[in-house]
Amino acid sequence: MFDNQQKKTKQLQQFNQQLLVALKEVQDKNQQLLQKVKFQSQQLFKLLRNVWLPKKSRMFMKDCMKEENHLLLPVANRFLKRRRKIVQSNKN
Repeated sequence: MFDNQQKKTKQLQQFNQQLLVALKEVQDKNQQLLQKVKFQSQQLFKLLRNVWLPKKSRMFMKDCMKEENHLLLPVANRFLKRRRKIVQSNKN
């Protein structure tokens, strides 16, 4: 009886240890994702700040073509289209 209880306690301790390791891995992954989101949001903010300037917007479009920033490309295209519309309406 006592031996069986010790065995179960040891199994629970091992399981808890495995859970702690898994929790640490999840926390590390969350931290990596948070850093990636922060980087992407900084890039997006830069893009939105500078997209109104034609020369800089072209440079940012080139930056968006890079693999790590490819998610920003649709946003950049939308803002460039909007800027072109405003410039066209100002000319008319």
